[in-house]
Amino acid sequence: MPEQQRSTADIVATALLFVAQLTASGLAFVLTIMGSAMPSCGVNCDSSATSHFVHNTWIGTLIVVSGVGIALLVAACGTLVSGLRATRMWKWPAFGLAIVIVCGVVAEGLRASALSGAG
Repeated sequence: MPEQQRSTADIVATALLFVAQLTASGLAFVLTIMGSAMPSCGVNCDSSATSHFVHNTWIGTLIVVSGVGIALLVAACGTLVSGLRATRMWKWPAFGLAIVIVCGVVAEGLRASALSGAG
């Protein structure tokens, strides 16, 4: 049985999507770290709004960190299996990128919710 040649478009798309996923993952980490900076609480730093902010930012950080890890695992394992089965590989890093984007949006929503409650 002759070996099938992998499509150049599939290889290029897979590589570009992995780069996009890794870039989005790094950006999500940076935004999470910057977003967890505590707003000025003035005299009363022991308030329920401050606690709400801290809890939401920690949950958002957990969502980003776990989402990035899961996305990388899905993309790497899926691409490896697709490569061994000679099927299209580009869909796996695209799925990983989607996971990173969704986790980043959810974490940002939590942070925005916490900021509105802290104000």
